[in-house]
Amino acid sequence: MYWPRAAPPRSGQDPVAALARLRGDADAVRCSHVAVHPVTILGAGADRIRALLEEPGTAARLLLALPSLAELDALPAPIEPAASELHRMLEQGLLDGVILTGIGTVDSLAEASQRLRALVGERGLVLVQAPMPLPRSGGPALPASIDGTVAVELTRTTAGVLAGHNGRARTLAKHYVPRSEFHLMRAHVARNWPRTLIPAGGTPQARLIDALGPGSPIITGQPRTLGTLLSAALALRAERPEVFVGGEYEPLQATGPRQTHVVGFARGRAHSLPEAICVVLRSLNHDIRADIDDDPEEWSRTLIRFPPGTWHDVTTDRTIYCAPDDPGVSITDALPRDGMALYVRGGEPQPPPRELHPRAS
Repeated sequence: MYWPRAAPPRSGQDPVAALARLRGDADAVRCSHVAVHPVTILGAGADRIRALLEEPGTAARLLLALPSLAELDALPAPIEPAASELHRMLEQGLLDGVILTGIGTVDSLAEASQRLRALVGERGLVLVQAPMPLPRSGGPALPASIDGTVAVELTRTTAGVLAGHNGRARTLAKHYVPRSEFHLMRAHVARNWPRTLIPAGGTPQARLIDALGPGSPIITGQPRTLGTLLSAALALRAERPEVFVGGEYEPLQATGPRQTHVVGFARGRAHSLPEAICVVLRSLNHDIRADIDDDPEEWSRTLIRFPPGTWHDVTTDRTIYCAPDDPGVSITDALPRDGMALYVRGGEPQPPPRELHPRAS
């Protein structure tokens, strides 16, 4: 989903033109929905929005964006004409639902979910990005009507795994989380919170991890500058939703002198072979290409083990074949020089040819 978090349109700006631009931005990275401020929605009106959605060329659907509970309180009262117009858009399917952020407690989340469900009806999407930790064992349960939550714990974990290299003074991460804890957290969310909303990270590596991790990513940056790899990742999610919504999440084992700088995982349908692989080098503060050039031998001796099969890189079109007994793929072979790669399965591994020997006479 593309959520620019934009303020209401400026005075004199055509709301329909603003909606068309936002849908074009969402389509640029294959986002399914774009979240739009209520002022823009109400300024366009139901008839013009219907005509916009029927125009060929763009596919992104519309969501009503409420940046805070205050925005929910500021919606038109039921007796106002604008409220009737908004209700008509939701009833006619011109808006697929609503997304809300800025909630801090379970109690307010439960109350907000009830109000949002009443607003959009039984069939509309209610997406809530709630900045609070995931419930622990025995903790309060979240309302079943919410279609998505996101936790600060995930942000902390991602930042830790993508921290700067050892020995570097500059780092943006306040916590370091071992890769094992990172994968356990992600696997837990993939199995138990399949519709979690994940804001895409601030670095290219973090964005790719979030786009292919559990839950549904929220793209908040400028879509046209996010790169072809992220677009390919979102397109893959759209093509294979069963892989990324509740699918299996399997960490990839790295070995060698630079193993702590590699993050890799595979995604697949439940109880099936992995279908996609994400591999990145964790670095936030310096040029990965320069780091590899500093000590290429250590990187070439660092291996990451792919699941058996034939794997195709979606951006470079390189192919890697991995047999079941392979020790792993060298990082210099698995990754391009920008330190990120996305692979899809291209076929099952073929057994090696059987060596033929002449018959003994």
